[in-house]
Amino acid sequence: MTDRLYYCDSYIREFQARVTDVRTIENRTAVLLDRSAFYPESGGQPGDTGVLGDARVVDVQENESGEVLHFVDRAPAETEVACRLDWDRRFDHMQQHTGQHLLSEAFLAEAQAPTISFHLGTEASTIDLDIPDLSAALLQRVEQAAQDWIIRNVPVAVSFCSLEEARRLPLRKPPKREGTIRVVEIQGYDWTACGGTHLRTTGELGSVLIAQADHYKGGMRIEFLSGGRAFRYAARQRQILKGLAAPLSAPPEEMLEVVQRMLAERTALNRQLRDLRERINGYETEELWHGSVPVPQGRLVQALVEAESPEHLKYLAAALIRKGPCLVLLAGRGSPGWAVAASSLPDLPEIGKSFSQVLGRHGGRGGGRGTFAQGGGFPGDRSPALLEDLRQALLGAGGGSATA
Repeated sequence: MTDRLYYCDSYIREFQARVTDVRTIENRTAVLLDRSAFYPESGGQPGDTGVLGDARVVDVQENESGEVLHFVDRAPAETEVACRLDWDRRFDHMQQHTGQHLLSEAFLAEAQAPTISFHLGTEASTIDLDIPDLSAALLQRVEQAAQDWIIRNVPVAVSFCSLEEARRLPLRKPPKREGTIRVVEIQGYDWTACGGTHLRTTGELGSVLIAQADHYKGGMRIEFLSGGRAFRYAARQRQILKGLAAPLSAPPEEMLEVVQRMLAERTALNRQLRDLRERINGYETEELWHGSVPVPQGRLVQALVEAESPEHLKYLAAALIRKGPCLVLLAGRGSPGWAVAASSLPDLPEIGKSFSQVLGRHGGRGGGRGTFAQGGGFPGDRSPALLEDLRQALLGAGGGSATA
């Protein structure tokens, strides 16, 4: 079995090893070594990458037999190989994993929320908690508790013990394996049975940030960032805040108040705009009705309108139908064209099929059922001809015409 160097020292960046086997697994080349500092993906932490002799390590996995498989882009040319980790990637994972230990203990201590699982992602990492909800104040308290232990800069130590000895420790979670147990201790705060790689002190974290908290499968999913990721995240947020504050001529610390005031003003203006639109639509409906012409059993409203959207045409058609028995044929000015047809005339056949056929002849698409049809996509300059064709298709050549 491979001697896992990272178990005792997570800071080994380069080492010498002997190739003990080379295999092909699912069309990938896997190398086994007598000793390795490469961490295999496990327990929510991604595997390491780096260099193995003249080969590139692209993934590291552990199989069911406990062997460490180094997947490489080619088989190494030598049996004795010099190995080197992608240290920036490894150190980032160490910061995230140590940050997860801190936060998981803080959530347990401050919110009685045990960790179910965690995952270290490429941009942010997550912790799934067994708690139905978390308030903003509680999240802030947890974050502050973790930050306090970073400031204290206490050691993060690794030790090995038997299962019986581990049961006497204040472990955050009971061990899931037998035999020798590897315990990662944040001195005086957290004890966890864990095989991952970690920092030597909490101070090397620099900071830890809770970026988001969402309800997930009956519990809460926390997105967090530690170390360099937390710094870069905070820097991005600062730039965004400055970018928003500049055009508003407000200092960043007053942005919340400024934005809340602007949102309140927008809500009031939208309310006024909605009221004005309803009044204008009412006037427009009356004007269209006044311009309608009589047809058998009702009236015909046939017109081009300055429509803001297809919904505007539908609103006008519905308002006209409520005024009495009529056939409404409306099209919007502009390109591409929009059109609607609606009817409350007795005995008028279903208009969808005729509407679809007429739109097709003018380069548009649409249809409907029963007493309403809609469509668009035709050239705007075809709107008058389209409305006339609709009138003839629905009322016949003798039907009235009133195109405005």
